[in-house]
Amino acid sequence: WRIGSVYEWSNHAPIGRRAGLTDADLVAVRNVDPTVLGAGDLLVIAAVDEVIDHVAVSRPTLDAVRAHLADDDALMELVAIAGCYRAIGTLLLTFAVPLEDHVEPWSPDGVAPDGVAI
Repeated sequence: WRIGSVYEWSNHAPIGRRAGLTDADLVAVRNVDPTVLGAGDLLVIAAVDEVIDHVAVSRPTLDAVRAHLADDDALMELVAIAGCYRAIGTLLLTFAVPLEDHVEPWSPDGVAPDGVAI
């Protein structure tokens, strides 16, 4: 969502549903809604957003997330996954990879980030 990749968001929303997320959960993640998400969720989103926006996670965010995760391996995995998807999103956007015919764009509600065509 943060980088505007219709391919990534549209393919991961159904994966989230299969993992038990509701459409309200997906919209809450997208909107960083503290009325739906817990403190740990918000910290993870903050760390991922910092990777997307600044390449690295700041020390204050890193320390806050560390307090909520099981161990430093989990923290390293979180940062690595965010960095890998940042790279994948860059490729998808650069080469305008289209959605497969059966994939609904920007589910669950069809809203796209500002400035991104649906």
